[in-house]
Amino acid sequence: MAGYAIIENSIVVNTVVWDSDSTWIAPIGSTVVLIPYGIVAGIGYSYDVTNGFTAASLPQNQSMIANFFLNLRPINLLKIYVFIGFSK
Repeated sequence: MAGYAIIENSIVVNTVVWDSDSTWIAPIGSTVVLIPYGIVAGIGYSYDVTNGFTAASLPQNQSMIANFFLNLRPINLLKIYVFIGFSK
């Protein structure tokens, strides 16, 4: 099983896990591209044959939120969990 990106107009519109053996037909007008192991690609990423997958730029407020969660360490997640009141 491998991850594949469904591309429309050079933009990833969806990702799927497919064994490439079973019968599956991509949506009409789209292209299916294998996402290489170790490469991150998701909805909104751009794709071209030369550069591969490129992350979409986020609006400033979404970028700040994304950076907040990307920089969390497991202990910080525990603190948030306890702070919200889900502790035992």
